[in-house]
Amino acid sequence: MARPVSRLAALLAVLVVAVGALAWGYWSGARSRSEAGEQPAVGSMLTPAQEQLVREAALAHPTIQAVLATLPSREVAISYGTVNDPAGELAGGIAWMPFDSPQTVRGEWLTPLDWQARWPPTRFTQATYTVRNAEGLLVWVDLASGRVVRVEATGAYASIDPAEDPWALPSELEQRAAELALAAPWLEPLLAQGKPEVSGVSPVHDQEGELVGALVLLEFATPITLEGTFPVAVKPPYKPIDFVTVEVQRIDEPHVEGIMVLVLFEEDKAIGLYFGE
Repeated sequence: MARPVSRLAALLAVLVVAVGALAWGYWSGARSRSEAGEQPAVGSMLTPAQEQLVREAALAHPTIQAVLATLPSREVAISYGTVNDPAGELAGGIAWMPFDSPQTVRGEWLTPLDWQARWPPTRFTQATYTVRNAEGLLVWVDLASGRVVRVEATGAYASIDPAEDPWALPSELEQRAAELALAAPWLEPLLAQGKPEVSGVSPVHDQEGELVGALVLLEFATPITLEGTFPVAVKPPYKPIDFVTVEVQRIDEPHVEGIMVLVLFEEDKAIGLYFGE
């Protein structure tokens, strides 16, 4: 009888597939599951007046207007969601505008960097780039002021053109992250089974939006056995790296094709494996 695929093995497989996807943004203080592609739930806690505020602000934004003008139909269904401030209080409204099918869209996008530390956010990345496989448009609106604080094209498999990615690590930091990952002493038993290829390096930001580390994906040409005791980086869902803890776990997984390693630049080392939330 075939051995059942464990949750850990499934997560590792997903991580290998997800290189370059916005799903990597789960770790970033600048991103959350919402902008990584999960649509806000329909039937939000917004009042009708708040939904109207969010709708009008979203549809009036120049980027939204420009993108909608390129679509076959400018009619768009909007579902609504909510954003809480750091104290857990309702502070923002979400407008999610799905496309009929995945699109390649280009625009000037706005991303808040410190929204998990303060509301309304005060630090932003505003950049023009192309998003491929976007499933819709995501807009956040501050309910107190009616100001748009986030505009992004996103989706489960959406990706930013690498040449334009405003979050891409400088080459020297990307190389340093890879070096630190491969130098981790607790990885030696795995590296003895085969030399991995660094398939991707994704930046990690804290809740203030500061770059603090990187996730390094290592892929093996031939599956290895992940067996032994390893440090594992764990954090609550939807939280930035500020909430990470490291647990020592016993792992026994055959046929592993890739592993994700969390590197912190200030500590100048790899602190553990990462298997998803």
